[in-house]
Parts: sequence; structure tokens; C-alpha cells
Amino acid sequence: MPFINTPSPSSWEIVMERGASLAEIEGVRDAFAEANIPVDVLASIEFRSVGDIPWVVYVMAPFVVFVSAFAKAAGSEAGTVVGHAVGEGVVNVGKGGGRALKKLVGRIYESKRKSTSPAGTVVLRCSDVPQEIILGDEVTEEGYQMLLDLDLSQRTRSGDLRWDSAAGEWRDAWDIWEISTSDGS
Repeated sequence: MPFINTPSPSSWEIVMERGASLAEIEGVRDAFAEANIPVDVLASIEFRSVGDIPWVVYVMAPFVVFVSAFAKAAGSEAGTVVGHAVGEGVVNVGKGGGRALKKLVGRIYESKRKSTSPAGTVVLRCSDVPQEIILGDEVTEEGYQMLLDLDLSQRTRSGDLRWDSAAGEWRDAWDIWEISTSDGS
């Protein structure tokens, strides 16, 4: 199993599928390094299926740590609490945080474009918020800024938070599905 070991003083973990190439692993690690986030990248997720399974990159860090990294990138004061305790995942992030996050996510997707697996997704898993957040390549800079400013202390029904391009907002995956499958009556 490929493993790129770099100093990781924070509580970040990056895990991807076992079949990822060394170039993919290094590309993902380099994307984080460009964002000044040293991480270990482990290609250890093993899937079993009859057909091809899309690739996945799990980004795992407490939401406060995740947001603080982009607050620093934005040049704002990381750790400013807005209405909730830090442990509840609400931190004030300057305007440049969305730009920095969009760049990081874009570089991860770029690193995975040559994967032999079908197109996949980047998933943010935070120990201090009750849902997974799908970090899509289609999310705008403004959308990522909105994510960094969200209060994520309340669980969504599905446990998945996604960008709804049509609405221009982060929504519960079930809400997006219900809208897309409704017949309008």
C-alpha cells in the first residue's frame, strides 16, 4: 500500500483508494503542501465490487482545524468564534478562505483526473460536526466561502451536505434529491 509520509503536526488525515498511483498520491499531498497544510496521505481504502468503483479522497480533520487553515490563508484571525464555542465548528473566516479552499480542492481533482478509476469525489469528514461534506469540483469560490462560514453544529437528515448549484447554497443531500425527483405537484 503506497504511503507518503510527511511531517503532520496537525490532526489532518488524508485517505484514498488503495489502487491510487504514486503520482496521484503525490499530487494530492502536493496540493495540501501548496496550501501550507502538511499531511500524510494513505492509500488504504479497499473496495470490492463487480464493476468499477469511483475514486474517493477522504479529508479528515476537526472542522475547526479545517476552517482555521483557510482563515490563515485568508489572512484573517483564525479562531474568532461566532456565536458558538470553538468545539461546535463555527469560526470567522476572511473572504480569501473560499479562494484558497477552491484552489486546494481543484488541485486534488486535477491530481485524480488520470486515475484509472471512474471520476469520484472529495469528502470532508470532521469529528466535530455531524455530517460528511462533499467537496465538489463544481463548487464556486463563493460557495466554498459560504461553507467556511456555515454553522454545522446541526445534523442534516441524510448526514451529507452538498453544494446545490441550482440554488447556490449548501444543502442536505436528501433535499437536493427530493427536489430533483419531484414532479412539481
